[in-house]
Order: sequence, then structure tokens, then C-alpha cells
Amino acid sequence: MKKLQNILFFVSTILVILSSGSVIGLKYGGVILLPTALLVNIFLIVLKGKIRLVDILLSTPLLALFIIHFVVFGNPSDSVFFIKFIFRCICAILWLSVYKLYDRDIIKDIYLVLKLFCLHAIVSYIVGINLHIPSLSLFKTEMLTTYSWHNIFFYQRRELYMGIELLRNQGLFWEAGVLGFFSIIFLYLSLLMYDKKKDSVIAAVVIVSTLSTTCFALMLVIIAYYFFTKRKLNRKVIVGALIILPFLVSLTYDNISDKFTDSNYSKNARLYDLNVGLMVFVNNPLGISFSSERYFEEQNDIFLKSYPDIEARTNSNSVIMLLYVFGIIAFIVFISIYFQNIVEKKNLFFVLIIILNMSSPLIFSVFVLLFIFTGFINLLGKFRFNNHLN
Repeated sequence: MKKLQNILFFVSTILVILSSGSVIGLKYGGVILLPTALLVNIFLIVLKGKIRLVDILLSTPLLALFIIHFVVFGNPSDSVFFIKFIFRCICAILWLSVYKLYDRDIIKDIYLVLKLFCLHAIVSYIVGINLHIPSLSLFKTEMLTTYSWHNIFFYQRRELYMGIELLRNQGLFWEAGVLGFFSIIFLYLSLLMYDKKKDSVIAAVVIVSTLSTTCFALMLVIIAYYFFTKRKLNRKVIVGALIILPFLVSLTYDNISDKFTDSNYSKNARLYDLNVGLMVFVNNPLGISFSSERYFEEQNDIFLKSYPDIEARTNSNSVIMLLYVFGIIAFIVFISIYFQNIVEKKNLFFVLIIILNMSSPLIFSVFVLLFIFTGFINLLGKFRFNNHLN
């Protein structure tokens, strides 16, 4: 029975993370992956013979707030998207509740699954550097165009100076930045929670393979934080740092320099999303809900002449998206992320999650919703406990 439970928990975690940014999740996340994960968690409740209601009840106020906000500010035409969002919330709440029911460490399982995906990404990187772009097939859906090797490994093209082209490693995910997102989380856990240096090397290699500027910078921050707080600066570490750090710093600098050229589309698009999203929030402090039509209307009114090469588009900055979707309610979400209590060193983790979500649209994924509801439950629990004391 214990072995079956371990398998079910592992499968559940794999399905949730795949639904939160993988290529297969983009296509089948809401249809197959999340319903299957939900059924696995329900089966685990049946095996236990009871359900833990406290987490579900403590999550209800935030869930109710989301629903009330949509009823007041939402557009009926966006009901399908909102229902998907609420379904993800329910999956996150039940996922957390089942782990607490079994008194099982959810972060440990997340860590093991992320290690599995990073090992897959290492293989993807090795395959990618031995292939020429013409030997890859173009993988297209309504929302995605990327390169694929037999639908097992996915890549983006990256043009460098002097006509050199590289492949940005995506692993199983729908863009290199999403692989970078999960690799940064894996690096954080391996260094700052479990102190596993070999796993941190795996994470670092995957991060480098994504060619993500944000992830390069965050990797350097995590590594620096680890060595200065753990006081691991011995002779071997210093020698290793002198060999490796110049390469990492140079790579990060080159990426940042490239981003800040006037003609860099990626930089201009990110700044455009930031500025337009903030202006939509300022004009609508109570939020516009999930109405993409309303966002495009607002965007056309605002349209910034400073970005002539950018056409009206959906916002890729999910932190800003959270602000203009929910308005001032978004600050409850930010506070909830800060008060999550399943990952150590919450101050640094909060900064990482916010920065990562500013470049990856994952804040409405089940993976990030887990930390939102964990923090909200923890915050509400503290409030109730303090009231009992008084």
C-alpha cells in the first residue's frame, strides 16, 4: 500500500508540473493532465478513508473573492477562461490538502520531479548541440510555434552575432524561459534547502542551456547567497569560482547587453508589456477581470508610440497581468505568496517567484497557485490563532 501511495503522489506531482508549462500541458493540460491529477488525489483520499477539511475551508475566502470579482467585473464571454482558472485553484487546494492529510513533504516530491525534468533537459541539450536546425521539425499549434526532435525535445532558435545560430533548450516546456523557471526553483531547492551540490550542477547546466538572461542573473544570486550564508568559501570553492564565475558573468553580461540594444525585440516587448499593463491597472484599480477584449481595447487607447515595432499583444508579464486582472485584490495574492511556509528562506523565495513570473506567464498555473493558497491558509491560520489568544 505504501508503494502504491508513493507512486500516486509522484504521478500527481508530475501531472501538475506538466500542466503548468509543458508543451503537452499547453495542448492537453485542462482536458487530460489536471483532471487525471484531480482523480489521483481523490483516489488517495479514498485510500485514506477521510478528508482534511481545514485547508479547503481556509482556502474558501480567497476562492470566493475571485468568484465575486468575476461576477462584478467580468465579462460572460470570458467565463470559459475563468472556469479553467477556478478549476486550477481547486486542483491546487486539493493537491495541498492531500499532502497534508498524509503528512507528506510536498516540496520533496516537487524536488524529485524537477530533478527528473532537469535530467531530461540535459539529454535535450546534448541532442540539441549535435543537431542542425534543418534536421528539426517545426512544431505548431494555435498558441505555439517551436522546433522539435520527434516531439520529445523542444527548442527555440537564437540568433547571435556574426550569423551564428544556437538552439535555446526548452526540454519538455513550451518556451526556454519556462524551463528556466523550473530550473531556478530546482537550483534553489538543491542548494538552499537540501544542500545537494551535484543536483545544483545539473540545474546550472540546464539554466545555461536556456540562454535566459533573467535565469542567468538569478542563478548568480542564488549561488552567491549560498556561499555567503553557508560560509562555504574554502580553497576549493574559491578556485572553482575563479574558473566558472568569469564564464557565467560574461554570459550574463552578453545577454543583458544584447537585451538593452535599441533594436532588441525581446527587451522592447517586455518593456511594452510592463508599461501598458501598469497603465491598464492604474486606469482600472479594481481590475478588468479576465477580459482579453477589454485589455485590447485599453491597450489600443494607451498604445505607446515609444514602441513602434510592437503590435497590440497579450501580456507576457504575469505579475502585471495579475494586477490588471484582479486590481487591488492582487496584493492579497502577493502577500499570500510571501507567507507560504513550505519553502525555507521565504524572503528570497518570494523575490525569485515574483521576478520569474515577470518573464514567464505562470502565475495562474497550479504550480504557482500552490504557493498562493499555502500562504493564504498560513496567514489566515495565524490570524485565527492570534484571535484565540486574545
